[in-house]
Amino acid sequence: MKIYLTGSSGSGKTTYAKKLAELTGVSLYSTDDFYNEKDKRMFTLDEIMAVVPIDSDWVIEGAYYIPEYIKAADKVIYIRIGPIKTAWRIVKRWMQNNDLRKKFTLSETLKLVYTTVRDMYISDDVDLNSPEQRHYKERDRYLLCKNNAKVLEVL
Repeated sequence: MKIYLTGSSGSGKTTYAKKLAELTGVSLYSTDDFYNEKDKRMFTLDEIMAVVPIDSDWVIEGAYYIPEYIKAADKVIYIRIGPIKTAWRIVKRWMQNNDLRKKFTLSETLKLVYTTVRDMYISDDVDLNSPEQRHYKERDRYLLCKNNAKVLEVL
């Protein structure tokens, strides 16, 4: 079983993915784990495949778009929530998490709210067959998933 969950910050991806992985017994991976903080870059496809063999069973969740895994997934689940709920969840998470408050200021958190909500409505008009793995604007990521997933379920 290969399931890829994506959506905006605050949409509930991580919570949903943890429950799904627990129910199915399939290993859970976060696209955040595929980011090299030291070098400020996303892992290459080869580096990701060394961690998560594409032909194994997996649940991957996150806001990064990894085309090969989207195409290999038995199902892509795209979680969409409204802008007000998104804003509230991001701020609430920051308020309730001491580690996040130490890492990010309120100003940085509000900037994330702004960019997350803005990116729900604007597009960079990306090539829907783009092989580039990266963090796309929310609208573009949805369209890329819609175009490239075998099965797309929108929650």
